[in-house]
Amino acid sequence: MDVIDVEARECQPFTAVNNGENTNTSEVKYTVVAEAQVKVTLKDGTNTQCGGLGRITLSSRGECYNRSKKEAVGDALKKALLSFEKIILDYETKITNNYYVDGLYGSKKIKK
Repeated sequence: MDVIDVEARECQPFTAVNNGENTNTSEVKYTVVAEAQVKVTLKDGTNTQCGGLGRITLSSRGECYNRSKKEAVGDALKKALLSFEKIILDYETKITNNYYVDGLYGSKKIKK
């Protein structure tokens, strides 16, 4: 797995008001949105590339950046692994339609 790009784009502070019974304090929280691109390559060279998003709201700006990036990479990896199902189904369709002939593609048949 290769993480191609991780970018945290947005950091918006806002004030969260805690209206509990005993306390009446306000706390600044940050929301960070991150985007990641992941490329997964199998041993035979088959690969897929997918993107993911992460959005976290916390009171610590640094922790917010770290967790949003981690969530974005996890989301992208999940999408990349699930996309192999489509690759396998496309391959099976090509096999049933005789797309591959003697190890060559059907369009590159050797004429006798």
